[in-house]
Amino acid sequence: MEFTSIPVIVLLCYLIGEIYKVLFKSKEDLYKLIPIFVTLLGGLVGLMMYYVEPSFLKVDSIVSALEIGLISGAASTGMHQMVKQIWKK
Repeated sequence: MEFTSIPVIVLLCYLIGEIYKVLFKSKEDLYKLIPIFVTLLGGLVGLMMYYVEPSFLKVDSIVSALEIGLISGAASTGMHQMVKQIWKK
């Protein structure tokens, strides 16, 4: 497995999660769906990477690509919390 693919998926999911927050700024009740959204998005990105350029993930099966994507997407929620705590006043 290529470890550079994981930060790419995490960062992409984090940025799309932030865009989601901007788009739905007036509907804060939808914010609770962001972790689910970015986790599923990470799985989708993992699958897309597997089909478009399999050598980027360097995995043997579609299940492994999905697992890497889902876990990386979920990790973007942790990244958000880390950034939030660092900039907390």
